[in-house]
Amino acid sequence: MLPFLLFPNYCKWIGVLVYIAGYGLMFFATPDLDNSSDGLGLFVQVFILLGLLLIANARQKIEDEFIQHHRLVALRWSLVIFIALRLFHKCMAYFLKDPTWQPEGLQVNFLLLLYLVLFHYLAVIKDKLSALRPKKGVNLEK
Repeated sequence: MLPFLLFPNYCKWIGVLVYIAGYGLMFFATPDLDNSSDGLGLFVQVFILLGLLLIANARQKIEDEFIQHHRLVALRWSLVIFIALRLFHKCMAYFLKDPTWQPEGLQVNFLLLLYLVLFHYLAVIKDKLSALRPKKGVNLEK
């Protein structure tokens, strides 16, 4: 991702607040998200998607080539997993002749959530877990 296309770092926290507000509105107002004529349902969907986009496109504190590589790898794997899950659900719906297998819940929100989980795993959690492991050849008995 080009670094000049990213939002400032504080947009991540704005995105978290907007995302939580969207889900809070969904639980308290209970709009019909599938009805296209329901304005509140559209408002909730826009809030959730906007929050996820702000989180996904916010700059990290240290934005270098390594972080850009993690962004690219996370985007690639999230697309592969998303497409594989959609194809699996569509094939199951076809072979079982059961319309409940239709991939209605696997939409753009799921793709963005998958991207965020993979990106934060690669950029943050994986490095911290590898720092906990002892290095090869190091004698720990001393």
